[in-house]
Amino acid sequence: MMPPRQPPSPFALFCQKTDKPKLTSLEEANKHMSDSGERWKAMSDAEKEPYMAEIRALTETYNLAKDEWWKNASATLIRAINAQRAAKKKPRLSTSYHRAQEDKKPPNQYSLFVADTIRNIVAKNDGVWVQQPLREVGERWRSMSDEDKAPWKKLADEKKAEWEARKAEKAQAVGSSSD
Repeated sequence: MMPPRQPPSPFALFCQKTDKPKLTSLEEANKHMSDSGERWKAMSDAEKEPYMAEIRALTETYNLAKDEWWKNASATLIRAINAQRAAKKKPRLSTSYHRAQEDKKPPNQYSLFVADTIRNIVAKNDGVWVQQPLREVGERWRSMSDEDKAPWKKLADEKKAEWEARKAEKAQAVGSSSD
């Protein structure tokens, strides 16, 4: 079973959903794509929004399917896919990132605080990333009392306990399978 395919870009989705004339030559295809590009550029953000919303939904579905695929993909399957990809001179699928995500150590209390605070700041700025907040978040963290930091410490401790339990469970499974 091959990994799931990425969803198209909003422009590609627009091209798929608009008229599909019978093209008989490369020149006609180039002209049609050029015209489609001009129509896309002329559209307002409001007109593009249905395509963007559909892409967001498709991307979310794709990410879930991709994560599920990586959880279930065997090393033999990945080697076979990489052999096919090598024959086509395509880059290999890398297992290290996907396998490492499960084993990755959980974030500490400061990292959790920064991620949440930055997410809130970016949301207040209409999704625009601003460089300055990172410095402000660090200053805010240093000025917090231990009581203010306690919820973040508790959350970090919970994530660490979950990680240690997964790690112990995995070690036990490996130990029992080699018996």
